[in-house]
Amino acid sequence: MSDTLFEFPETAKALQEYADYLVEEYRRNLIEHGHRATGNLISSLHTVVHVGEGSFSVDLYLEDYYKYLEKERLKGSLPPVNKILEWIQVKPILPHPNEDGKLPTEEQLAWAIAKNMENEGAPTKDGKQVPATKDLANAMESAEQNYLGRIEEAVATDLQAQFKSIISLIIS
Repeated sequence: MSDTLFEFPETAKALQEYADYLVEEYRRNLIEHGHRATGNLISSLHTVVHVGEGSFSVDLYLEDYYKYLEKERLKGSLPPVNKILEWIQVKPILPHPNEDGKLPTEEQLAWAIAKNMENEGAPTKDGKQVPATKDLANAMESAEQNYLGRIEEAVATDLQAQFKSIISLIIS
């Protein structure tokens, strides 16, 4: 016999389905929008579902640099130079010679990109700021639309089963 008063097996199952969908949808969005330089963010995605007597949660774990894709980078903050260096090493980023005709090292190029982002904000393309992707927000919205009803039904099913069990114990 379990130590818990209430058990929620259908809720746990529905939340796991939601979590699996969320991860796959976010992966799909990242790949679709070309955010696969190293693959580290995509491969880091995983969830843990918690189902207790008083609460339910789905925790999403991922590399912390996801926020640089999701949120617009404003002027005034220096992005992590080491992450830009990693990106330069993965992407075919070709530096331009400086005024003296010398090519900067990868470290110098990473620092220059970081300083430019600090001074100008998010990168630009054709003179217009590149918008934040909102891939995670879109994946969460899609998961909610597809699974909210399923989760509500699962909770109701589990509660109904628990109440039937309690009532039968009282009557016995």
